[in-house]
Parts: sequence; C-alpha cells; structure tokens
Amino acid sequence: MRRRRRFERFARRIALVSIGLALQGATTGDPRLGLSAQAEIQSLPVPRLPEAHSPPAAEDCGDRPHFSEDDGMVTLDIVNPCRRGAAIDVSADGMRLRANFNGEGLAEFVFPLFHERTEVAWERADGKLDKTPVAFSGFKDAVRIALVWRSHVALALHVVEPGAEIGGVAGHIRVESKASKGASTLGADETAMSDAEPFGSLEVYSLPPVGNPGKGLLSFFVEFVSRGDTPAGLFCGDGAFASPDFEIWILRYGELQKLQRSIAPAPCGKPLSEKIRIQRIGDVSLAHG
Repeated sequence: MRRRRRFERFARRIALVSIGLALQGATTGDPRLGLSAQAEIQSLPVPRLPEAHSPPAAEDCGDRPHFSEDDGMVTLDIVNPCRRGAAIDVSADGMRLRANFNGEGLAEFVFPLFHERTEVAWERADGKLDKTPVAFSGFKDAVRIALVWRSHVALALHVVEPGAEIGGVAGHIRVESKASKGASTLGADETAMSDAEPFGSLEVYSLPPVGNPGKGLLSFFVEFVSRGDTPAGLFCGDGAFASPDFEIWILRYGELQKLQRSIAPAPCGKPLSEKIRIQRIGDVSLAHG
C-alpha cells in the first residue's frame, strides 16, 4: 500500500510540479503542443540516504530539504516559508524540475532515478547552490522504460506486458493515463510526467521487483498524439512537426541504454491504422543475464 499511496500522492501533485529535461536553445511553440527535451545524464559516487520523516515547520528563511527514496522514485520536500509563491528549480539525473512554494512554504517534487548514484541540486534563497546525494535502492533489480522527447508535440508511451496485446483489457499500459487502456498485470508503477515549462517531456514505466516474473518480454510503443487519427496541417507531409525525434531510456538490471528514434511522416488527410498510430519500438527481456 505504501507504493500505491506514494504514486497517488504524485498524481495529486502533477498539476503543480513541472518535470522535464534541460534544453539548450529551447524555442516556443503552439501552446496546445507538448514541450521539448534533451538530457545529459551523469552518475556520481554518493552514499545511500536514510529515510526521511515528515518535514518540520520552518522558523527561519533557510531551505529545509527532506528526502525519501523507494525503488528509484524520489520524494523531495523543500520547506521555506519565506519563499511562498516563488518558483524553484531542481536538477537530478539529467532532469530539470520546477515547482512553486505553496502558501505554507512547501515545494514538492517526485521524480525517477536512472543511475545508481545521483546528485540532486537546487538554488537556495541566498543564491548559493545546494547539493544532496541520493542512491537508487534496488538499482540492480530495476526495470524502467522512459520516453523522452524534444519536439513541440505530444507523444505517449505504451507498454505491453508479457502475455498481453495492444488494446487488451489488462497488460496494455498507456503511461499517460493508466485508466485509459487496461491495468497492469504485474503491479507496475505507471507514472506520467509532462510539463508546463519549456524544459521537456518525460514519461516513465517502472516495474517493481516484487511484480517482476523474471521471464517474458515488455514491448514498448510510441503514439504520436498530436497527429491524431487523420494527420493534417503541421503534423503531416512536410509539416514542421510531421516527424518528431525522441529517445527511449531503458534501465534493465543496473544497465542504462538510450535509443534515438523518430516518427516517420504520414501523408495529409489519410486515416491511419492503429499499427501506424501506435508504433512498436522494441522489447525488453525480463530474464536475468
């Protein structure tokens, strides 16, 4: 129940927390579209963090960070009543995250890790950089698939678990909205992460060790949501957003692999089949070795 409550807490926060990846030379686009992303990930040797308790009330104007980590999902609460309403950026594992301090002076973040050791950094109220090391518990047992993109479009990650199929009632997970297409058969944590800031977009599927059967394949797909069923305008032919690039990050039992791919352009005005709309990218074996 602890894991489910943690992800329910994440779902409640997503309207307030912007999660993305730092983009060099980002440009603006149609506000209806998704945002851009680019990442450089670094792994730093750091010790494991102890479990954190609920943040105490802050009496001064210094930032009070409180971390907890569970199977590579980090919860970070920063308390500073003097920063009510202010925005704060946090960088971690190549990602750049943004949140606002609420009326009680609390800024909340939830984000995934992709390396065994990561340094989390943010700018304090006095302008100095604060850094805290975080370790990924169970890193060697983790299976995680992430979709990252830098184009100004909306994409969606789909994962099909062993024995399931696209469109199935169970085992076909559209990470953007797990209620829209089936339920996990493996007890996976599905997290959707998208931005309201020009940092980028990231969606993640995580399979906890307790639900991992140790055999079979996870198949992953990418849907070009902005293009819809019948491409038109900028999303078809030679349009500016007809062929977006994206990355797939695969964390499997302590090894991280990054794939660079792109969506093939489609002709304008022609309805697309499901196979074209939801393109298969590859598979991840759950077998060890």
